[in-house]
Amino acid sequence: MPGNSWITRISTGNNRVQWFGDAAWQPANGINKWNVMTWPNHPGGVRASWIKIL
Repeated sequence: MPGNSWITRISTGNNRVQWFGDAAWQPANGINKWNVMTWPNHPGGVRASWIKIL
């Protein structure tokens, strides 16, 4: 069973990734390798049930 967590930062390293939230995989094309995404202005981050390596 998936869990629901609030994430405030994703660092992809040598992977492309997506997270599952709002009933869809986000972002649609994934996050490219060697990127860091943060949500500093969104209180608590974004809700994610899964993180997928593409």
